[in-house]
Formats: sequence, structure tokens, C-alpha cells
Amino acid sequence: MGKERVAEAKSILIVEDHESLRTLIRQFLEEEGFVVKEAGNADTAISLLSDEKVDLVILDMVMYGKSGMDVMRYIYLHEMSVPVVVLTGAPTLATATEAVRLGATGYLIKPVNLERLLTIINSSLQAREENREANEG
Repeated sequence: MGKERVAEAKSILIVEDHESLRTLIRQFLEEEGFVVKEAGNADTAISLLSDEKVDLVILDMVMYGKSGMDVMRYIYLHEMSVPVVVLTGAPTLATATEAVRLGATGYLIKPVNLERLLTIINSSLQAREENREANEG
């Protein structure tokens, strides 16, 4: 029942240029009770983030055009307190270090294990909620 409470009405933005993976993750998360928005590239993601509130971002690092790191920098520079879970098929220590420095709350290597992704999402959302409560108290 705890998982359902965390997932209730939470919105997630999936930023992934491979449509088949984006669709797979979207369907899985919708079945878990999340409201899902999608972006196929960094520019669309930045536009969505500037116009709409989301509770968490799932972000591919390597995309055509701007990279996921550009989206991370946008989130960081605009001081958005949104958790970001990074996905990558080309992991490097430099990318992982930079993503964490910019605020990534999770880092997964493709192929994505959906149950592991869900665990990271729920823990990231829980940590965000606890931080909010601590800052208010």
C-alpha cells in the first residue's frame, strides 16, 4: 500500500529519444499509477519543464541534438527541485559524476530493469517529500 501512496497522482517526464523504450517505460509507469509525459529530445523536455510541473524526470543522457546533460544543467540552473533518474547506454565515470553533481538521484545503465527503475523512482520521490517536510518544519 505504501507504493500506491507514493505513486498516487505523481507526474513523471520521460526524456528518451528511442520511442520503443519510452513507450515501454510509459506503459509500465502508467500501470503503476503515475501520470506520464514524454519528450523525444532535450529541446522538447526543456520546453515542457519550463511550462509544466513534474514530480520526477527520467532522463536519457545520449540523444540526438542536445544531450541529457543539457537538460540536467537547465534543471540545475533554474533551481528546480525535481528528482532526476539518469538512463544511459554509454556509462562513464565522468558522466555519472557530473550527473550526480547536478542533482541526479539515480543512475541506471541500459537495458533498463523496470522494477529497479520503479524502486529508484519511489525512493527519489520519498526523499523529495522528506526534504520538503524538513524544510517546512
